[in-house]
Amino acid sequence: MSYNINKFFISLFLFFPFYIGALDKLPRELAYAQEMLIKAFVESGYGDVEVDDLHKKIESMLPLLNEEMKIVSDTNKVVLNVGSGESFRVSGERYIFTGVAEIYKTGNKLDKIVLIYERLNANSDYYKMEKRILTNSTPLYVDGSVDKNDDLMIAYEEKTSVNGDYKPVSEYNFPNIDMHEFKMQLFNSYKQYLRKTAASLDESIQSYNTRKRFNIIKIAEFQ
Repeated sequence: MSYNINKFFISLFLFFPFYIGALDKLPRELAYAQEMLIKAFVESGYGDVEVDDLHKKIESMLPLLNEEMKIVSDTNKVVLNVGSGESFRVSGERYIFTGVAEIYKTGNKLDKIVLIYERLNANSDYYKMEKRILTNSTPLYVDGSVDKNDDLMIAYEEKTSVNGDYKPVSEYNFPNIDMHEFKMQLFNSYKQYLRKTAASLDESIQSYNTRKRFNIIKIAEFQ
């Protein structure tokens, strides 16, 4: 038994420097890989194939839209609900939030996407309504290439009374954000809500087509 223990300590003594060297090398390699990944994002302008595909998918559904499906009277804008509910913080704060997507178009061409996220502090002594507006003024997709998505813009507004108006607080263009982590957080939020927008648009079209078929069947009954 002591022989095995001695062998263990001898091997540990002999190979310990190699263990330490490997452990020391690993963080450096991870840091280098992260640095190369950030460099690739910066050089590509934060291009993303999925985002381009989502832009293309949304535009492909525009011809299927019709007057009955439009929530607003402006024929160049379609408004879709992309989420609502409650969110909680570790501190105990509770928020009620809603998410809306505004799709601007010219005919069947996608011109602009505006994602609006509003939340209200539901269990506080003071009223505060927050609004975050994420805008892509050129939601492009290019076959054989990737859009740089460098025209994203985030704005933050708030109001402190029920009957008051929103007041601008801050606004940032995507290229002017210095830290990569914040850029990725903004870009991932845009991608997340873009998925919800495409899904909501598809659901609205399918729901309308179902109602339309039901109405046709109903008025075709002569018995």
